[in-house]
Order: sequence, then C-alpha cells, then structure tokens
Amino acid sequence: AALGNATAPRLQPGLGLYAALALRGAGWLRPLLQLELSHAWSSGVVAEGGRADFRWDGGQLSLCPLGVRWAAIAGHGCGVLELGRISARGYDSYSPRAERRPWMALGAALLFSAALWERIELQLGLGLLHPLWRDQFAFAPQVFYTVPSLRFQLHLGLGVRFP
Repeated sequence: AALGNATAPRLQPGLGLYAALALRGAGWLRPLLQLELSHAWSSGVVAEGGRADFRWDGGQLSLCPLGVRWAAIAGHGCGVLELGRISARGYDSYSPRAERRPWMALGAALLFSAALWERIELQLGLGLLHPLWRDQFAFAPQVFYTVPSLRFQLHLGLGVRFP
C-alpha cells in the first residue's frame, strides 16, 4: 500500500508489488536492490471548467549501497529512479478528453524492514523525488494543476523472505 503526491492535484493512494535482493555485506556496506511496480489513482478532482481523474502507473528502481542491521530490523539509504506514466481524463467540461504523459523522477529513499516471523517481513519506505519535467493540466484556458518540483512517497508492505 502506498500514498504519494505530485502525480495528481491531491494525495493518491496506491497498490503495488516489490521484489528486493539483499546482500549480506559487512559493516555499513549492506547492499540492497529493490524493484517496485505500482498503480495509484485519484478520482473526481474538481476544477474550474470540469472534473478530472488521474492515474499513475510505473515502477521504481532503488539502489541502496548502505545499510544497517540490528537483530531482525534493517535500514537502507537508497538512490531512486522512477519511471511511469500519468493518465488524466477530463469530464463534465466543454471539451472532455484524456491525456497520457511519461513520468521520470530521481531522488532518495529510506527503507526500513523488520522480520515479523521467520519468513515474513514488514517494510516501510519514505521517499523524496524530483520530477525531471513538470507537466500542466488544464481545462482551457485555465491551468488547474502543475506538477510540483518535489514528490513525496510513503509505502508500507509485507514481504516473503527467502533464505
């Protein structure tokens, strides 16, 4: 489960899957590579001139060279590349239409995990990303949303661990 901003005028809930490869390492060098695929949505955004629904589909690649582990708890600092697509559909307007735009952002994240049982882990992720381009959405001629320069993300997930 996830919550994020920037790809729509208000916070977007989302669902996704993640897979991670963690190396044992030593000291602070405990590398982790994580891939997340997700879908987020925001429906019924009201703006002057109409309503809009927003969707975000995409993925993140997190490269985490540094990490710490203490008993069943681990934390990692990561660099993140996010690729995806924003879909916006306008309706209840003079000229309804839909737009699909590519999305790319770079940033950093903190990933925390805790082993709940032998094979089940709980993961919490916090990310801050910068979109590489900032689209605008409008019901002509009024722009009602411009992508901000920072994107915040929060996700909480359950994982199955393999030895």
